[in-house]
Order: sequence, then C-alpha cells, then structure tokens
Amino acid sequence: MLVLAVAPPASGATRHRDLLDATRAERGRFAWFAATSVPDGLGNPILVQAGKEVLEVVLPRRSASLPVKVPADGVLRIVKRADDAVPPDGEPAFETLAEVSIPERARQALIILEPAADDADPLVVATVHDLVDFKRGAYLFINQTKMDVAVEMGDARLDIKPAGAELFLVLEDRKPVSVPISYRYRRPNREKWHLLGASTVLLSPTRREICVFSTNPKSGRIDYHGITFPVTP
Repeated sequence: MLVLAVAPPASGATRHRDLLDATRAERGRFAWFAATSVPDGLGNPILVQAGKEVLEVVLPRRSASLPVKVPADGVLRIVKRADDAVPPDGEPAFETLAEVSIPERARQALIILEPAADDADPLVVATVHDLVDFKRGAYLFINQTKMDVAVEMGDARLDIKPAGAELFLVLEDRKPVSVPISYRYRRPNREKWHLLGASTVLLSPTRREICVFSTNPKSGRIDYHGITFPVTP
C-alpha cells in the first residue's frame, strides 16, 4: 500500500530507507508525511531533520510516506540546503522551512504539508494530527479549510467543522462493501451546501484511509485529497 521511490541522497542527508532499517526493530514514536500538493520549490523527496539526522523523505501522490522516527525532543523540521558555502568542517548547513512539535502523548502522528499562500513566508505550512484512534478499518476525514464540510458514506453522515477531524470506523466483522460517498461544504452559519464531489468507496475492516479537505492558495477553491495509509507501521 505504500509507494516508495528512492532517490540518491543529497549531500549531508541520510537515505531514509537506511535509517528506517536500522530503527525498525526499535520501539518509539513515529510520524508520517503527506502532502495535498508539493509546493513549487520544495522538491520531492523533501529533507526532514530529526534530531541530528537529515533524511530524504519521498512524498507519494496518494499514500503516506515511510515513517520517520520522532526524536526525543519531539521536533521535526522540513529543511533545505543553505545557499551558503560549506563550512570548513565539511558539514553542510540547512535552512528550516517548517517546524512541527509532536505532542508527547502521540505515539503515531501524521504531518500534512500544504503550499503556503503565494505571498507567504515560509514556503510550506505543516500541521500535525495525532493518530491515536486511527486503527485498522478507520476512515479519517480532516478539514483544513474555513468551511463546514459534510461527508455522507452510505447511511452515515459526518459533519466536520473548520480545522476539525472526524473518524468513521468499520466494524471488524463487517464484510467489505462498496457504498456511495459524497462531499459537501458550506460557509459557517449558512444554510446552503455546495457539492464538492461524489463517487463510491470500499468500506473494509482491513484498510485505513484518510481524506484531507484543503483550500488551494492560488484559486481559493476547496479540494479534497485521498491518502492510503499502511495498516501497520
């Protein structure tokens, strides 16, 4: 379910898979990265600083990245290679584009990257979501817009406030079934809903799926982005 494309590491960066293999057997906290779209100028793979390590992390289009082990201080940074010359000691310098702090209670977290507004600095906006209840058979809907969002899945309806999230859990004894799904949005305190999209979705107790609602910084339009998530780390 994970899609991985490994590129040669940039100078001063550790290949992500190498570090993952070394830490896979360790216990700890982990974070996954996903992007609604990769901002111009950010590049893919991105560079993530975790403690003293700088990792190359690939952002697949429709799935989460490989997990990154969260350092002791809980801080992860999106960085880029500084334009300055390499210092005499040979260690490259990095400039921080975005920084997030993983809550201490979060054993697993999702970091969503979005392009900043055209005239904004920094280049990318990063938000953290605790995945404590995001278990096998869960469908997580995250609203990163200023609008109310409604999701209808078969007979179920989820209302998601701005900057909110809602979870839909498929019972373990339920057989996989395809149901219609639709997405709508409206301005807060307004009555009229606008259809954003409609399709079918497979409800299965063996899958984990995320849908992120976001605002395009250039057009101002509301959009949604599906992310397939690994069932186990």
